[in-house]
Amino acid sequence: MLFDVLDDSHLQTIGRLLANQARSAAPLLAVGASSVAQAYVSTLAQSAASGATAQREQLARARSPVFVLAGSLSPLTEVQIRAARSYRHIELDPLQMTGESAHSYLMAQVAAIADALRNGSNVLAFTSRREPNAVESSGALPQLAHACAVLLRQVLDAEKLQRVGIAGGGTSSIAVRALGAWGLSYLAPLSAGVSVCRVHADSPQLDGIELMLKGGQMGEVDLFEKLLEGHGDNDCTGV
Repeated sequence: MLFDVLDDSHLQTIGRLLANQARSAAPLLAVGASSVAQAYVSTLAQSAASGATAQREQLARARSPVFVLAGSLSPLTEVQIRAARSYRHIELDPLQMTGESAHSYLMAQVAAIADALRNGSNVLAFTSRREPNAVESSGALPQLAHACAVLLRQVLDAEKLQRVGIAGGGTSSIAVRALGAWGLSYLAPLSAGVSVCRVHADSPQLDGIELMLKGGQMGEVDLFEKLLEGHGDNDCTGV
């Protein structure tokens, strides 16, 4: 069934139809822009106002070290990196990640990240902002996203982690494909426009990871700290 929307009243009608369908036994797949979420949430808000109780999923505090990979060069992500005080910061050189010695450089960074995680530190690895124009002019941006994906997979193969974050639209999409997961399921919201999913994969090393994906310009300044702290005391394992 295909819907088109002209104004907010249409969103409310579509939201009611989605909510009714979601209550049925069959799974519901809704594809579209943010208006899909807006339509559905508006229905939940109306239900809450009429006396129904809407249960909000809670993300618990991380029980083990968290790894975040930030491949985005956006200004907001840069601010979020500076605000992430609970992490050990590891700066990645984009030109070395995509140059002739990329393999040896990446393996050295993977070893450093895995060692820090193994010793109990949260780790935030981010691509350097010092020469963004040099990276863009070199034509290395597509290769950089693939290099980030290789680094992520190598880190997760080296260390079994509970929670991981990826910042950057292109980085996220390529990195998720590199994991070889067969599915993602919604776990809980983290910030406006940012949610945490659960990874489903045949590999026991990857299956069950709580994964935050975000575009470069999404999320609040303290987003990476929230990924550690969660926003409630409930354990989300069964969500």
